[in-house]
Amino acid sequence: MRDFLAGGLKMQPPGYAFRTDDYDIIQAIVVLGGRVVMRTEGVAHPMRRGMAMLLVPGSAFQLFCRDAGYHGVFASAPARPDPACARPVCFAADAGILQTARDLRAEALRAGPSEVETLPLLERLLLARVERAARSLARVSVRAPDPHEWTRRVQRLIRANLYTSYSLEKILASLTLGRRQLARHFRACTGATMKHWQTALKVEEAKRLLANPTIPVISVAMELGYPSSQHFATQFKARTGQTPRAYRAAAVISEEKTPFS
Repeated sequence: MRDFLAGGLKMQPPGYAFRTDDYDIIQAIVVLGGRVVMRTEGVAHPMRRGMAMLLVPGSAFQLFCRDAGYHGVFASAPARPDPACARPVCFAADAGILQTARDLRAEALRAGPSEVETLPLLERLLLARVERAARSLARVSVRAPDPHEWTRRVQRLIRANLYTSYSLEKILASLTLGRRQLARHFRACTGATMKHWQTALKVEEAKRLLANPTIPVISVAMELGYPSSQHFATQFKARTGQTPRAYRAAAVISEEKTPFS
């Protein structure tokens, strides 16, 4: 069971626009009226009444309304390493999804605006049904993305799980391509292994966190999912030539020497 499940009514006016390059939750939306467009990977997908979409962690997309808004319902949960698919998807909702969406809308209207977390059972059911439909669509897809697309999928998932201790196997479990093929495509496109790229990303984020002297080094290690501060220090030094504490000390000295403008 997921924590922080949320859901309810979704209403956006004409001119609504939303864009993200790194979505941080998983969300199912069912359109019950009006129109909204989802654009992902340069392709626009018009969403009308009776359609559902699944927005997945780590993905990049746009949502916008032109001359009319839209309304419907949504259910969302925090990011996790095994979304139903690696990129946003939209499709015609089946009878089960539509009935759940209508039930959720009716209950949300009955509960009124004072209720923030209203209907966990209906929210969970809606999200599960939309995920299941999206997973089925992913299985029957006949167009295999090129190596660059697989590499982007891997990178999005790694970024979305930067602050976890999940293994690469768990992070990439939702991808339908085998681990050896993923590794081969990734290395051909980036010149690095997936593990090396993940470590480099964590070290760069660690540098950013270490620049704040109020955050203890051990907290930086724990936040980035390292099992111990020693493991963190070993990987950090291997990449930078300095221990985390030495890097922080050098950064502080450098900042003190910088003249005021």
